[in-house]
Amino acid sequence: MVQIIKGFHIFNRAALPAFLEGQPPSKEDLKLVWMIEEKQTDVNLALEICRDAIRGDSEQIVICSNDSDIEPALRFLNADAP
Repeated sequence: MVQIIKGFHIFNRAALPAFLEGQPPSKEDLKLVWMIEEKQTDVNLALEICRDAIRGDSEQIVICSNDSDIEPALRFLNADAP
């Protein structure tokens, strides 16, 4: 079974330094941008994975993510329910 676990995003205004090639960031040249924050996805995913492993509900779990926040949960899971 394939299960897609989604979180949600929060959009807020933020002032961040402008990018200028070859120059370090400067607090003197700020631009308004949308700051997009992903919420609950990594926690929900980690809990679902741990629950499935503890219950023995899966033979294999494949995770596709570019978020390294899940790494500690995977290390614990690998040690406790390989």
